[in-house]
Amino acid sequence: KRSSTSTSSLKLFPLDQSAAILLAEEAETWRQYVPLGVSLLVITDILLGNPIANLALAPMRQATLDNDDDDDSAADGAGVSKKLKKKFVKNPNERVDTDALGQAAVQRARYSMDLRTFLEENKSDEDKYEDMRKKIDAMAQEFDSKKKPSD
Repeated sequence: KRSSTSTSSLKLFPLDQSAAILLAEEAETWRQYVPLGVSLLVITDILLGNPIANLALAPMRQATLDNDDDDDSAADGAGVSKKLKKKFVKNPNERVDTDALGQAAVQRARYSMDLRTFLEENKSDEDKYEDMRKKIDAMAQEFDSKKKPSD
């Protein structure tokens, strides 16, 4: 008797073979939908502006910002300290770096203004005479247009 009870209590798989096969088939059916679910989550995350990706990357961003704290005394090529640059941290919800675009527009305007003043300062005498002649012609035409309606 003792040997028969010990063998029944030592069964490693209490389920029969058909139940084990049924569990394996159920596991296979839901596993085929995992790539679809992951794809849908990624697409939804992209459409919502990457909130899940931002949460996942937040520790790395924080570590980067902490490393920048150590280098506050350093300055870049334009002479702007990193502490000042940190003040203008890019908004994570922006897909376009508006600060960089604004700086580029200001720089282009500055270059254009510098070029215009350089050209104005270095005009030849002929160019100055031509500008004066155009101004006189414009004033004469304006005077003639005012005089004609009163005739």
